[in-house]
This record gives sequence, structure tokens and C-alpha cells, in this order.
Amino acid sequence: MTENLKIFTDRLKEGEEELIELTLPGAFLGIEEEDLLTLNPIVIQGKAYCVDPILMISLQVSTQVSIPCSICNQLTPVNLDHSDISFSIPLEDISSTIFDYSEMLREELVMMIPQFVECSSGNCPHRAVLNQYVKKDLPPPDNFPFAEL
Repeated sequence: MTENLKIFTDRLKEGEEELIELTLPGAFLGIEEEDLLTLNPIVIQGKAYCVDPILMISLQVSTQVSIPCSICNQLTPVNLDHSDISFSIPLEDISSTIFDYSEMLREELVMMIPQFVECSSGNCPHRAVLNQYVKKDLPPPDNFPFAEL
């Protein structure tokens, strides 16, 4: 699966660009949690090129994950579209002519997943059940301990 996520730096020496167009299965993220389902494939487009002495990788990534709603726990699809993922790696830090960027990409995609999601575009119908437990009209604080600083 990660064989396609390798850049041959020796091919990029004289201003050449390597176009990247591939689709990875959702299992690429390696997330094994019951509450987070990654069902859709990950579509990657971009290019890699060298600006001596740096390898540049510029990507556009899109996929969809399902996360439970923070209110009702119903699985809610969330689109992850990122049009500007860039990596810059000094060529001197690459020990061979093959650079594998799969782990860097995986970390970037996992960081894009939101911690909290609410179904119905942020208007979960079960929110009314929780509102009875939320305090309303809190009085302003009487104590301002740092007011004189």
C-alpha cells in the first residue's frame, strides 16, 4: 500500500517534477477505534520536485470519515478536504535516493480529523434534551482577582 508513497529523488535532480495521483484505502490511516470508521478511499493529487537542496512535496487530499455525534452518538460523515499539504525535506536528511512520505502523510491526515462533531450540520435534534442540564443566565463574577495588574 505504501509502495506508491515513495519519491525517487535521483529522478528529480534537473528540474523534473513527479506528478502524484493515487487513491489509498481508508485502512491507510491505521486507526483501529470502534468509534471512528474510515470507509471512504483517500484521494491524493500533487507533485514532488527538488529545489536544491530541498525535496518539496505539495499535495491535495480528500476523503471522508464517520465520527459519532457529540450529542446523540449517531455516526456523522465528515469531509476532510485539504488542498495545501506541503512537506519540505532537506536532501541531506534523506539517507538514500528513495524517500517514503507515507508516515508524514498519515500523521497529517489524522491531525485533520476533528475531535468533536455534531450531526445535522451542527443542529443535533437531541440537543434539546441536554439543554435542561445547562445553566442559563449565569451572574457575572463578583471577584476579579487580577483587575489591579
